[in-house]
Amino acid sequence: MNGMAEIIKHACIQDELLFRMLEQYNMHDIQTDLSLVETLVERNIRIKMNIVTADEAEAGDRKILNFGHTIGHAIENLHHIPHGHAISMGMVAICNLAVRLNILEVQEAVRIVKLLAKYHLPVDLETDLQQVYQAIRQDKKRQSDLIQLVLLKKIGEAFVYPLPVNSMQEHLKHIMA
Repeated sequence: MNGMAEIIKHACIQDELLFRMLEQYNMHDIQTDLSLVETLVERNIRIKMNIVTADEAEAGDRKILNFGHTIGHAIENLHHIPHGHAISMGMVAICNLAVRLNILEVQEAVRIVKLLAKYHLPVDLETDLQQVYQAIRQDKKRQSDLIQLVLLKKIGEAFVYPLPVNSMQEHLKHIMA
């Protein structure tokens, strides 16, 4: 399941067609259809390879690979849960933030949450928001008073959004409650 979180992440950030493909299938299909697995693996390797080779220094577009990771890593460290589970919940929180900021349409966020749940990935968690906020404040993607978050404009189109760290505490109350 951890691998499915990464596959869904790649679809969200750069491949709307892959996202639609994942909507058509389910976990049973992936577990029983070797050609489908090969297609998914090849497509995901290509996505990651294209992003990494275009930005080897991680100075630009490569940062989009961090979609869901800022909040996800905080959750992972606080709750000691598998990486993919934490990233799934991080993607949900970031989609909620993008909706809250009027960047992502609600329907797109709903599709993402449904897809994560369809592949048996967690989409919510009761947690101490203050601890999540403190972990985010320590995140390596923080630059001075800004945290570099990866948001979606739509499924398949991600971008880096600098958000004042001090505003994150208020946002967490709405996006993870």
